[in-house]
Amino acid sequence: KVFPNPTNGIFNIRCEIPFNTLQVILYSAQGIRLNSFALQQETYPLSFEIPYPAGLYYLRIQGKSNKPVVVPIIKL
Repeated sequence: KVFPNPTNGIFNIRCEIPFNTLQVILYSAQGIRLNSFALQQETYPLSFEIPYPAGLYYLRIQGKSNKPVVVPIIKL
């Protein structure tokens, strides 16, 4: 779950399943990879900032043994 969405730039991620390593990649609406994070432990909430202009972005989240999830994020 990604919230709040739409966001003013800072958003949180909450995972429903436990993970050891979580890969988070931020893409522009054009599919350009902008930033990535590798998280090693479960700390809630996982907070991130989109330091780019307002618009549509995509967040790809994947645990080591899970299918990736792509979430659209709107930055106001």
